[in-house]
Amino acid sequence: MKTYYVYLLTDPRNDNQIFYCGKGSGDRWKSHLQNNSGLGKNNPTVNKIKKIQSEGLQPGVIFLHENIIDEKLAYDLETDYIEENFDNLTNIKKDSRPPSAKGRIGWSRGKNLSDQHKANISKGLLGHKRGNYSTEHRHAISESLKGEKHPMYGKPANNRKCIIETTTNTVYTDQITASTALGIRQGDISNCLAGRQKSVKGFKFEYTNK
Repeated sequence: MKTYYVYLLTDPRNDNQIFYCGKGSGDRWKSHLQNNSGLGKNNPTVNKIKKIQSEGLQPGVIFLHENIIDEKLAYDLETDYIEENFDNLTNIKKDSRPPSAKGRIGWSRGKNLSDQHKANISKGLLGHKRGNYSTEHRHAISESLKGEKHPMYGKPANNRKCIIETTTNTVYTDQITASTALGIRQGDISNCLAGRQKSVKGFKFEYTNK
């Protein structure tokens, strides 16, 4: 049976301060670390993650709610957290439901489940909601994600992989280095590598492991 969760991303450079809230299933949260989240280029969340990774670090993750069977409830719980903390998050929308889902009968947020009902489900079936995070808690999260303990250890994000500019056969250690050396946007390099565009300012790129 497919289950969902609500997760928070934290900034290891700033005492694991929470900066993003999302809803997902499976390995959805890891897509952020691989710059494959589907949020689009120049998104505040994507830009923040790239800055963290440029310093050789990875965002941490906190699972706010887990083992949620009802996807509608998962969206409700995600939206609740975003609305309460919107000014401190990089989320650009308070409600992330796709338009088709918002129009479904019975989906209207807050009408099917009372706050008490959601709280009871969250506490009993879905795991405990963690509202406030002490310094000790944040430190423990940081320690649990250090080095080999991090789920992305040994799996560099795409923007940190070695690439080659094929018109000059110049090899760069990563997209950031190539972007700086050539004076072009890293997002355009990523698009070339993903096949979304053929070239940028005459430059073409491939991963060196192709």
